[in-house]
Order: sequence, then C-alpha cells, then structure tokens
Amino acid sequence: MKYKKGGSGTLRTDYCMLGTLWEGDEADALTVPLGKWYVSEKLDGMRAVWDGRGGLWSRYGRRIAAPEGWLRSVGLEGVKSFGLDGELWAGRGRFQHVMSVCRTTVGTSDWSGIMYKAFDVLPVGCSGDADVVGMAARCRTMFDSKVGTLQSLPGGMGLVQREYHGGADLAPLLAEVVRPPERGEGLMLRAAVSCWTPGTVRSKLLLKVKPLRRGSGTVVGVVPGKGRLVGMIGSLVMSGGFCLSGLTDAERRLGGEYWIGRTVGYKYREETDAGLPKEARYERDEVG
Repeated sequence: MKYKKGGSGTLRTDYCMLGTLWEGDEADALTVPLGKWYVSEKLDGMRAVWDGRGGLWSRYGRRIAAPEGWLRSVGLEGVKSFGLDGELWAGRGRFQHVMSVCRTTVGTSDWSGIMYKAFDVLPVGCSGDADVVGMAARCRTMFDSKVGTLQSLPGGMGLVQREYHGGADLAPLLAEVVRPPERGEGLMLRAAVSCWTPGTVRSKLLLKVKPLRRGSGTVVGVVPGKGRLVGMIGSLVMSGGFCLSGLTDAERRLGGEYWIGRTVGYKYREETDAGLPKEARYERDEVG
C-alpha cells in the first residue's frame, strides 16, 4: 500500500473510537438499552480522519493520498476549526473499489465517485496530539452537542443521524438499510450522552447492529489448524468457496473424514463483494 508522504504530525491508531457489535436477541423486536441514541447507516467504506490542517488519515495512522481538487470538491478543505471522523464511501457494495482508489498515490486513481461522510467531530490538529490523555482532555463534548455541527457541514458531508430512544423496535430501520438488491451493511448507534473514548477498548456507547443471516451448504474440504490448533482442523471449506470458523476443539479433532460431504448450517452478518458469506461461523444445531 502506498500513502502520501509529508505533512505534519501523525495519527495514533487508538484515536479512532471503536464500536461494539450489538448481539441483542433474535426475537422479532430488535432493541438496544434505554436512553437517547442517534442512529445512522453503517457504511461499507474506509475509515478516515480529517485533522482540520490538511491531513486525511486512515484508522491505522497512515496518511491517505487524497487529491487537493477532491478535498475542495467535497468541502473538507474548508473545515479548519475542527477535525472529523468519518468514512470514505462510494455507495453500497463498493468497498473494494473504495480501498483500491484510496490506497494509491496521488494522480494515479479516479476519486470522482468517492464521498466523505462524517459521523463525529474531533479537535483540530488531532493528528498532533502526543497521547490519549491529551486527546481525551480535548474531547469532553457529548455527542448530542455535535449533531448540529455534523448536519451543517457543506455538501451533505455529515452522515444523517436520526434520533432513537432505546426500547423502540429497530427492526424496521435495519430492514430499510439491508433490503436487497443494494444491501447496506447495518446500523450504527451512538449514545447522546457519550464522549469520545480511545479505540484501545470498544465502547458500549457506540453500537454496531448488523442482520444475522443463515444458510447451509456442503463441506468439501478442511483447512489445517495453525499454532495452538496444529494437528486439528482450522476451518471448514464450503462448496460455495468460503470457510467456516467456530468449531470447538472436540469438533476440530474429528478430522476431515468426518466433515467432508456433510451438510452443515452456518450464520454470518456480512457478504463479500462477490456475494459470499463473510466471517461465517458454523452453527452446530443445524448439522445435517
């Protein structure tokens, strides 16, 4: 991967606030804890922080080579009194395209279809803070007070945030986002009373809600285990060309002769650009 060199400062990898996957239950009503929340679509793009000083950074602390003309066109160049946390996005199902464009050097790719969608406000010059303590001291504003700033960003740059009160059914909102053919990834919920917290620990005031999908298929092979799993099965290879994780050690010791040819159930929450289950896990109560 090649990123633009130069510019001042750097971005610590723990400056990106990380959410927790909300498992909830599998009842008809999908709810989160009581209280005021803001809900937005979970975008399948590339996380990016704008530092308010001309720098665009990946969540891993690398400078992203965004063309100056693109920065002007989306309005980022004019945001100088604060920083932003957001996503580089090209629409649903275009994750691989975004990664391909944003990982290249300036002038070698077409950024015309890339948008920047901001979902949090950070201190200006956040890429210059030396430690998490210093960052936390500058991030004491509750999210409820940031929504107005996000909504006022030029060109619709601020990701739409809808008010939601815990206890109400989220299922209709989730269905609206993940409806085929252009299936979205899911929802993000941010507690109104939450402040920024470092990405060293996933916050329970920032929740990821994704649909739980199920399927079944035939096992056609196994992947040998590594490390602690040497001598056992690492994962199951399915006829569709993807792998299943989630086996217990006892199941791993059964060997390929037991598994190959069996029909098994699995569950997953996302799909790859090719439409295959992503990070699928074996669901043992559906073995056939």
